[in-house]
Amino acid sequence: MKICEVHEDLAPKVHQFLCQREEFGRFRQWDPLFHYPWKTAEFPYGYALIDGEQVHGFLGTIFARRTIKGKSVVCCNISSWVVDESYRAGLGRAGRGLGKRLAEPILTRKDVVVTALTPNVLSKKSCESMGFQRLDSEQVAIPVFPGFRGWPGLGSYRELAISFEPWEFSPRLAEKERKICDDHRNLPCKHFLIESRESGEYCYGIATTSSIRRLATVDGNFLNLCYLSNTEFFVRHFRSFAGLLWKEGRIAAVRYDQRMIAQCVSKFTLRIAAPRLFHSADVGSPQVDLLYSELVLFNVY
Repeated sequence: MKICEVHEDLAPKVHQFLCQREEFGRFRQWDPLFHYPWKTAEFPYGYALIDGEQVHGFLGTIFARRTIKGKSVVCCNISSWVVDESYRAGLGRAGRGLGKRLAEPILTRKDVVVTALTPNVLSKKSCESMGFQRLDSEQVAIPVFPGFRGWPGLGSYRELAISFEPWEFSPRLAEKERKICDDHRNLPCKHFLIESRESGEYCYGIATTSSIRRLATVDGNFLNLCYLSNTEFFVRHFRSFAGLLWKEGRIAAVRYDQRMIAQCVSKFTLRIAAPRLFHSADVGSPQVDLLYSELVLFNVY
């Protein structure tokens, strides 16, 4: 039994192992975990628990080099953490702690910021026992209405150019945002730009979308914010932006982690419990966003 880095040679076998798992419910398409634009040979797809020729466990690791506080930092979002329970049980006492052993290679690196963005109850408990800290605990959801100060001729709408087409607006982005846009362009996430026609000031954003169960009959969706380049500009022009969302993708509510926006966006809000965790030696939680992660690869939140 050994823990192995997963690179191109082992990826097909791990892919097959994941496809046979029932723990992940709706996740049946695993290709995004092994095909994403910013992947380099420097980092593995994850770590696998191997016994003989068989895969019995896996921890996905989505690595990316980011700039945080002006410094180049290696970030790693962990995903798809699973150990075959029948194999673990067959080992008896020796099977204890196998999940944690899969995580040890990244947690022992002091130069890596590790995030766990969709932990269930068990993985949350395991992460916290290994020194993970709370990145966030709540999401804020805001209902939006078609045309609410967002139709042409109302409010500040005439002063803005709002686009959901990255091919159209990416040339106008600053270098940092243009790279983010290019890295995420062909993923199942939504891009948008809110721009002042007069001053050129803008907010570039990336979000995922997910269905709202209570609005399933009308196909109502959440717009789940993962990144905002200019939160103050976004808050200032939120109503104009929100008025276009139903037409754009039947979006009935905007949702975001509470740490993402310090200002009050709306008086009509709903708080949703949603733990996010991180492990880092020297990077504070407000500096860690949701990009380059399983959220944008699988269009989840």
